[in-house]
Amino acid sequence: LEGGASDEARITFGFRALTSREPSRDEMDILLVVLDTEREAYVDNSTAAHALLATGEFPRNQMIPSHEGAALATVASTIMNFDAAVILR
Repeated sequence: LEGGASDEARITFGFRALTSREPSRDEMDILLVVLDTEREAYVDNSTAAHALLATGEFPRNQMIPSHEGAALATVASTIMNFDAAVILR
């Protein structure tokens, strides 16, 4: 996966791409909990994972398990909702 091999590396990669800074320790802890929670939820509900990943312009990467892709997409959405990612116009 782009961003690194560990959960922290992937979250840091996405956070930097969306906010232009590193996540604080508190932000990282929150996002790791979100990732773990969503990963467990999508393992138990593959239909929801596939439905989430069917949304959007590009097809999902078949090399990434659907539960993992859906959990990471949820983390990305969470980051986009942080104040640091909001751009004032």
